[in-house]
Amino acid sequence: MDLLFRKFRKSLGILVIWISVWIITWVIIGFFDSERNVGLRAFSFLPKLDTAELVELRIEGAEHTVRLHRQADQIWKINDRHLMSNRLRDLLFQIFLRAEGIYHLDSLSYPVEELSSFRVGLYHRDESVQLVEVIGHGFSQQTYLYDSLHKKYVLWEIPGYPRYLAGMFELSASQWRDRRLLESTWFSLKSISIHYPRRPEDDFFLVLDKYRPYVRGLDLVDSLFCRDYIDQFNNFLVNEYILSGQVDRYDSLLKTPPLAILRIEDIYPSASKHIELRYIPGDQYYLLRTKEGDLALSEFKRWKTFLITRSHFEPKS
Repeated sequence: MDLLFRKFRKSLGILVIWISVWIITWVIIGFFDSERNVGLRAFSFLPKLDTAELVELRIEGAEHTVRLHRQADQIWKINDRHLMSNRLRDLLFQIFLRAEGIYHLDSLSYPVEELSSFRVGLYHRDESVQLVEVIGHGFSQQTYLYDSLHKKYVLWEIPGYPRYLAGMFELSASQWRDRRLLESTWFSLKSISIHYPRRPEDDFFLVLDKYRPYVRGLDLVDSLFCRDYIDQFNNFLVNEYILSGQVDRYDSLLKTPPLAILRIEDIYPSASKHIELRYIPGDQYYLLRTKEGDLALSEFKRWKTFLITRSHFEPKS
């Protein structure tokens, strides 16, 4: 009997220990689940984005307001004027699709002057609107969302992607632009001319007539060279678009004669261009101005094969 009783006590003790461990584990898991649920509730104000239904995105900051608007399925414009960069659009969508709330805070410990804040509006086809406040701290490279309902700040990150997400919302309207400047091809181009105000004897006028190139003033041209030259005009990107008045010395430079004037006539009106190029003293860029008044910076080394003279088109002996 004593032996049976001792075995019973031993089994009971093991059962008590097992139940105790289970209860402790349950309490711990419940605690962390509770903490996680609080974080999820704090983050529930931003559901996963359905990019197919999104028609407009507005970013309002202290220094600028940018309106990104869908024109067609894959065409977005900035402030109803310029084409938006497809790369930046996809990156922005990925942020909303993949970024997660890591944890929540009652307040931020950074000085107010070190924070950048943006009010972001997401507008959908069904006329529903989501408003989000994005807060960035550039020094720590941390991005937060503010949940006004719960009065909480949520650390916002893409797991495994240590990037400063708020940097996307700091972009100005010109920085959101599609950086393509030239997009003519051998099949769409009608003519190219370059005028050098200081060296007019180096001007040239290249014409494609039924895909046959000729240059005014030359009896014969190097057709292969012409084709290679024209190929450069397809999908040529500038380094950056800038705003008029953004840099004082650029505004002063625009009052001087250009180094060269490029004119392109294309069967597609949007690809036809009139561009003035000016060398920026002490810099590695040309300052470009289009007929529409757009300004851009482009490395001058990339224009070395563009800014040639009429003699380059002559047949090689």
